[in-house]
Amino acid sequence: MCLNEHSMKNILILFLTLTAVSCKWSNASLGDNYWYLDIYEAEDTGYPDGAIIYKSSERYSYKKIMVKGNVMDVSHNDKYILAKQVPIDNSKIEYFFLIDKDDEKVYGLLGLDSLMTLKSKKEILLELR
Repeated sequence: MCLNEHSMKNILILFLTLTAVSCKWSNASLGDNYWYLDIYEAEDTGYPDGAIIYKSSERYSYKKIMVKGNVMDVSHNDKYILAKQVPIDNSKIEYFFLIDKDDEKVYGLLGLDSLMTLKSKKEILLELR
């Protein structure tokens, strides 16, 4: 079977899209020894508390958990990590966390208004989906 140029192009686009989507957050490094363990990886590795953000010099070493329990979205830059958590028992509530990487300080449980005020005060441009 011969594939024409158009078919090959579509297959390549599909492959690249699937690769990008499947690798997006799987135990993603957030820089400076911070990591995001998504829910699927938590299940695969047997971690019982769901999606987390942790700090460790070793991947899969959860000794210093910064934000635990159902972390659904993460954004980061060189100085900060921004996270959204949806409690397992009530998916209509959203909490937010801000981690200052330099001093390892976690600001949270924050509501959306408190998060926006803190971001403005610290001049943080990070956004979540």
